[in-house]
Amino acid sequence: NSGLDACFTNALGSLLQPASGAPFVPYLQAVLYICTIDHFFDHPPEFIYTYKPRGEIANLIFSVFPPSLAPGGNPILNNFKAVDRMGMDWAESREDTRDQARALVIIVHGLSSLAYSPRRQMSSLIRKSLTRFIQIKVPARIHLANQTDVTAVARFVNRVAAEPTNTRGVIEQRVVDFLGSLEFPPPQWRARGLGDPVHATNSSSGKLGDCDFQHISDRRCVALEAHAGRLTNVYVTEHLRTLELNLPRRLKEWDQISGLADWTVTVRFVVHEDARSGEASTITGDIPIGVEVVSYQDYCQTVVLKSGFSPLETLELFNRWVIAPLEANNTPHATKALVAALLVDG
Repeated sequence: NSGLDACFTNALGSLLQPASGAPFVPYLQAVLYICTIDHFFDHPPEFIYTYKPRGEIANLIFSVFPPSLAPGGNPILNNFKAVDRMGMDWAESREDTRDQARALVIIVHGLSSLAYSPRRQMSSLIRKSLTRFIQIKVPARIHLANQTDVTAVARFVNRVAAEPTNTRGVIEQRVVDFLGSLEFPPPQWRARGLGDPVHATNSSSGKLGDCDFQHISDRRCVALEAHAGRLTNVYVTEHLRTLELNLPRRLKEWDQISGLADWTVTVRFVVHEDARSGEASTITGDIPIGVEVVSYQDYCQTVVLKSGFSPLETLELFNRWVIAPLEANNTPHATKALVAALLVDG
């Protein structure tokens, strides 16, 4: 029936490319689940709970859609609660996704109207369409290879230093990790927080910034706080306020090494622009804490002049503290794409 074919085709098109808004991926996951069952069993597909859509096999089917496309949770259990048989009454109750819900019902009932052989064939075509949808929607994975040329490292760092990357500080923090590892090398300096995610809390490790470096013999601690863009008084004040939560733990450690009067502590903000009014240079309490602000460009130049690392050692540190964490699966695709562009000559 050409009319039925057109209705079915339009419904599938409405799920994959709706007239307004983005495709509601849990419905696509449900279709894939139903069409997989249809490949093996002659079963009315509108009865979606017959084969219990939970457990290892169901999760394997749902996970065909990668996390970058699909929300968390079980798409059947989350969207078909107390629904024994999928019908238009269910679709009309879906206020936010009603048009796509109607399209889903049309597809499922269309499959149900077919004999087993053509239903199995149609289900196969739908699965192929969903596979193609995933291929189009999920961008190709970007691989960030270890760098073997210090020229590329210098180019990358200088570009990040020149202007904000607009990655919510992700790239900036990795650059500060790298520069800090050059300025404060082990074994004299012991680091805390190197490689931590941008939103990692300081309380678990007791660090005083994004990362900090402690020199036992010199009784000195320097905390580095990577800040993308303009530094304001509000940001500094808030950071110093939260610092007070972790400071008692560190004071106890330092007091066991020697008297607190022997220690010097500095919190250094690395920024693209200092937009503060006034310069609060220290905060006082059990121990004075100096506050410094330095631009990325100045910090890069200072570290390069002070660093005694060979090119091979510099590359090893860059690959460990910049490339490895940014290559991780939890780094957003857009951030990886920007990193790759910043590494390229030209």
